Amino acid sequence: MIPHKMNGKLLLLALVGILLYFISGAIFGMTQNEGLEDDWGTPAVSKEKAGAVAVEFASKQLGLSAAKTQVSYDADKYMSGYKVRSRLSKAYEDAYQSKVPLEYWLVKVTGGSPKQTFHIKVDLEKPEVRGWSKMPAGYSLDEKGLVAAQKTIHERGFSPDEWLYESALSVKAGAFVFVNKAAVVGEAPLQLKVGVQNGQAVSFLPAFEVPQSYMDYIKPQERLAQLMTFGSIGGTFILGVVALIYAIIHGRDISFRRGIFLTLSVLVIYVVSNLNVAAGMLDSQLGSDAEAAVAKVIATVFIIGLAVITALSMWLSLLVGEQQWRRVEGWNSWPRWRDRQFGEEVFYGMGRGYLICFFILGMQQVLFLIAGGVFNSYAVPDPSQSVYNMLWPALFPLLAWLAAISEEIIYRMFGIIIFKKLLRNTFLAILIPNLIWALGHTGYSIYPSYTRLIEVAVLGFIFAYTFLRYGLITAIFAHAVMDSLLMAIGLMISYPDAKHIGLGLFYIALPALIGYAVRYLHPRLWKEPKQPPAPPLEPRLEP
Repeated sequence: MIPHKMNGKLLLLALVGILLYFISGAIFGMTQNEGLEDDWGTPAVSKEKAGAVAVEFASKQLGLSAAKTQVSYDADKYMSGYKVRSRLSKAYEDAYQSKVPLEYWLVKVTGGSPKQTFHIKVDLEKPEVRGWSKMPAGYSLDEKGLVAAQKTIHERGFSPDEWLYESALSVKAGAFVFVNKAAVVGEAPLQLKVGVQNGQAVSFLPAFEVPQSYMDYIKPQERLAQLMTFGSIGGTFILGVVALIYAIIHGRDISFRRGIFLTLSVLVIYVVSNLNVAAGMLDSQLGSDAEAAVAKVIATVFIIGLAVITALSMWLSLLVGEQQWRRVEGWNSWPRWRDRQFGEEVFYGMGRGYLICFFILGMQQVLFLIAGGVFNSYAVPDPSQSVYNMLWPALFPLLAWLAAISEEIIYRMFGIIIFKKLLRNTFLAILIPNLIWALGHTGYSIYPSYTRLIEVAVLGFIFAYTFLRYGLITAIFAHAVMDSLLMAIGLMISYPDAKHIGLGLFYIALPALIGYAVRYLHPRLWKEPKQPPAPPLEPRLEP
């Protein structure tokens, strides 16, 4: 029988988090804030159905036979961002959602040769084609082609009398461009671009031309996000170098056999998760199979190299961080298997992790509400981060453990003690590695970019408190539970079938299963060590 204990303070904190989550969500609904609301939803048209629709269209309309397909989710990020930032979502949906969707299935259809390759856009809500383009391009702009282009516009449900041919725009675009002064959303006009080869329309792409004022806003935001991401990479690299130096200096006081299991776990999850994203995107986005194959080889080598560097850096940070907390503070921040209380530490760390997770989720929802109200923050769809573009969507929630283990070790366990030694100030010792960590989360498509930095930095203080109060195991569990919950919900909503719902529930329960398994097995497998074990983990936190 496994004994259970109830932490009243953390239970109260969890209840506060749950209340904050639902109250903030209700305020979102009342204020109709469309900026940072979760945009999860299940498309009415499945990927398989989209592929079949594209193949049928390619056969009947484009004369493509023996078709091979790859399907991915894609979106018009700039127009999506413009309509949200300008509060024009309803105007767009009422007038153009049915004909010019900003989110769609992008189906790469290949015939008998690489030269017979098309990208076909299929609606997410109706099994209908909304546009297509041949790869590679190369269209003619003659009179015969203009007639074919006008015919195509009519066939796609647009009246040629209302859409005027613009020769100057056509020369610039390399395809026939038609405009209608009445077809606008805010300051974004709709353009119909038609590419013709040998008298046949091989490209039809209706798209909004985002106003320059929005591009003048968003481009600096994207550059800022890139700069902050590079700042995080640079700061993390410096932390890794410092860990290496400390490991060399204090090598006699470090057991290098420790942490091998965690390091190998991070290495495997890193490789699998990143290949999961890269392979799915490359298959569907690149023109030919040969290009995709070469790109996948390069991506695989690059990902494995980064995985090895990340795993080694984390391993050294783990060993040095534990050694420094023990040496400088006299604190056993990371209990080991040979400790008599290891099973209990893991079990109760898991329980605390779930409770702290609920509080963090509530705080995050409050921060979203503040960001939307104060900074007019908004999120746009990002195909590079979509579960639909993963090779193995079922593995998506594994990323939760990659983030939880590596980030809590590098930025909390190692970063805090190193900066505490250097600066002799606990607040700054928490703040600096926390900012390095938060900078790495600004690459998501949330604008203004700095709002993501503020949000993650605030959450980082909660994780830091968790580590300093309860130790590494609780911090890892709190982080893993939070990310697992969010990713599992995303998986279940994206793929609402029995298999993926079951997997989602498994991922949410996985931290608990690990906690119970370790608590059950450790007393039965544990043996008295020859050397005296480290003192038990004591809750601590400086005032």
